[in-house]
Amino acid sequence: MSGQAFRALTALGILISTAACDNVEWGGVQLRLMPPPESAASAADSTEAEDEGGFSLPVQPVLYLATRDSTGLALVPVGEITRDSIRPFPDEDEAPGYRAAFARERMSAGSRFTLFSAGARVGTFTVAAVGTDESFCSARPRATGHVELVPAAAAATRFLALPENVTAERGYDPYQPTETDRAQRAAGIDLAAALIPQIGATWPTSMIDSRADIMAFPLATGGAGVTTTFVFRDQAFVQPATPTSYSLFLLATGTGEQYSNAYAWYREAGREGKGVPIYFQHLDWDGDGETEVLLDVRGERSRWNAAIENAGGEWRRTFEDPCGAAAPPIAGG
Repeated sequence: MSGQAFRALTALGILISTAACDNVEWGGVQLRLMPPPESAASAADSTEAEDEGGFSLPVQPVLYLATRDSTGLALVPVGEITRDSIRPFPDEDEAPGYRAAFARERMSAGSRFTLFSAGARVGTFTVAAVGTDESFCSARPRATGHVELVPAAAAATRFLALPENVTAERGYDPYQPTETDRAQRAAGIDLAAALIPQIGATWPTSMIDSRADIMAFPLATGGAGVTTTFVFRDQAFVQPATPTSYSLFLLATGTGEQYSNAYAWYREAGREGKGVPIYFQHLDWDGDGETEVLLDVRGERSRWNAAIENAGGEWRRTFEDPCGAAAPPIAGG
């Protein structure tokens, strides 16, 4: 074991568990003898899945998201990481039996995942039990279990996760969540105010009151990104909306006092259905040296995911769950 790996293990001083765990002691180091890393999916796994329902399980690593509250941590899959996007988790209507096969092969009890928050590796999650999360527009497997976190991330509640066997080369960078400053908060409002008349959106009574979310994070290539979500005649929750409501999501990039608009997503509920994007977490999950951002999109009756990233020098949306993108327009009545 290298000195760097040993120091990383000694940082894991916090254990948070939703079930008993007898092989961990406070204040010490937990060493586990692990088998050599396996490929993301074996040929036998894929063959078995194809025999069951005419589908194959992912062969590339899968991205997961995780949330933590007073009851513990819950982890669900987002989709398979491809070269420049994410392959979405399929709906049971198009792939009957997929969810059960995926849970059995990729999220069985004892499966281990590396947790990331604010772009940094912060701990490990071990599956104890798997159920179903029906809050998404396509139901997904939902795992609960045992969590180990570095002390600095004790208060973190949102995580991205990758299977532990594909994260051996990822070190423990300092966990440093970013607080927004005055210039960043002003940039979000100023850039939205300049964009609203260009897209023909209705002016909100108050830009500050319509701001539902704001988050800042460092970019892998330098500077900072600032995401701001505005909602008009609605809220950033899964709940019914009116046909005249809309959401406006902005990503500004820059440094110091200078920020410019890098990406905008305007969605009218009356034309495209409700979909309010909120920053969830960021990470270079595909290892291309660029920062990717996962969004949690809230609709009328469910939520889904989307992702944006800097591709070829331009920020764009590289992924959105089809079930969310196809949300029906909200009719008057």
